[in-house]
Amino acid sequence: MNIAHDDPRNITVLVTGVSGFLAGHTALQLLKQGYRVRGSLRRIGKRDDVRDQLRSHIHPAGLDKLSFVEADLNSDAGWDAAVEGCRFVIHTASPFPPGYPENEDALIRTARDGALRVLRAAHRASIKRVVLTSSIAATNHGDGQAPFTEENWTDPKSPRSTPYYKSKTLAERAAWAFAREVDLDLAVIMPSDDVPDELVRTMAQTNSDARIIVHELGRDLNVSAAKAQRVLKWHSRPEEECICASAQSLIDLGLVPALGEAAVPVDCGHDQAWA
Repeated sequence: MNIAHDDPRNITVLVTGVSGFLAGHTALQLLKQGYRVRGSLRRIGKRDDVRDQLRSHIHPAGLDKLSFVEADLNSDAGWDAAVEGCRFVIHTASPFPPGYPENEDALIRTARDGALRVLRAAHRASIKRVVLTSSIAATNHGDGQAPFTEENWTDPKSPRSTPYYKSKTLAERAAWAFAREVDLDLAVIMPSDDVPDELVRTMAQTNSDARIIVHELGRDLNVSAAKAQRVLKWHSRPEEECICASAQSLIDLGLVPALGEAAVPVDCGHDQAWA
């Protein structure tokens, strides 16, 4: 990740929802490159937890460049203070329901209106660029065909469109509309995942999150990364490295026991994963 040619030590980046998995990794990469990072939290009391997660993966001096601000996607309060003095905003915060939500309208409203709150504050502060984390949930469930691209959109009225798919789709559409209206420099990243069908079926027996996507099994949901490769010179990590990182994450989380004190960590060729 390299977002500017200027000295990163003079640049502050707001990362929203910094306690989240993706936001935490984003903040870590920025800090390692010397950027100042301001992380937004719904509850400022979680800041020590975030620091503790990062502490073992970065030199202590790097944490001196990390600060926090309290701001909630459901409220206007705090967002102007969050972006003050920042050059860039990386908006990763978005609600992810544990199972099927009781009120899908509330989920959609938080995602869409929250994104607009961040973008409006960024516009008022003359932020140079906003990077929004969307999802292939916003592209893969309409009338398009695989491999899906940035030109495809999920149909929120489709029977396949879960509340989460709707929230990501409507939030991204609203963000693009606002950015074009005020000429805000916006970039959108569409993360994806690939979980084996049999694993999803097994998980669905006990996990409500997995049951939500069972109806998608068997569909070709492949996406094209051609634009990311062309514009960002991005390339995927080797499969072996991904497997090692996933295994290390499970060990770090305590979900899988290590072999013992004498066990030697697997060298995956990169920093150990954390969550």
